[in-house]
Amino acid sequence: MARPPNADAARTRERIRRAASELFAERGLGRTSVRAIAKAAGVSVAMVSHHFGGKEPLYQACVDSMYEELGEMQGSLLEALSGDRPLDATLREAVVMGLRHARAHQPALRLVMRHVIDTGSVPAERRDRWLKPALAMAPTVLAGRTPRSPEQLRFAIQSVLFLVTRYALASDEDLALLVGEDGDATAAVEEQLGLQACALLGVS
Repeated sequence: MARPPNADAARTRERIRRAASELFAERGLGRTSVRAIAKAAGVSVAMVSHHFGGKEPLYQACVDSMYEELGEMQGSLLEALSGDRPLDATLREAVVMGLRHARAHQPALRLVMRHVIDTGSVPAERRDRWLKPALAMAPTVLAGRTPRSPEQLRFAIQSVLFLVTRYALASDEDLALLVGEDGDATAAVEEQLGLQACALLGVS
């Protein structure tokens, strides 16, 4: 069966975006050249310009894509917390889900963090679209289920997000330092983050 006419173009565009995301996350915008992106993607410089119009639009496309990926995870976590199961077990499972998703999408997370480092803050549009709704919705979802006030819950949720982000970006070697050579670092981190999340949110 013949491929759709735009299939090859879409595949090429995605290959360029993925290669660019890796390089932007590693080097930042200023130290990443279009030539390096083209080489990593196995295409010509002209092909990069054809699909994205230049380095800046490509960078924005990469960041937008990464926020979309992280937004999907955010929605899954809030949905999990909205259920009727015991909150402590649900919260621990949600943290594990978030950590595993983040570690499976390290390039996305690194790029988002690199963008924050390079610019000094989360861009206003993305802050309004992703962060504000999460911080507003979490206290509503958890209202009456913990002794924490809405303000305390917002701080707690943000703290949990920071913890998950940092551990998600850690290398396997760094995590192994926590448990020794014979320990299961992944399982230990998942368990401890779940416990820390429960403590921060006042869930027992």
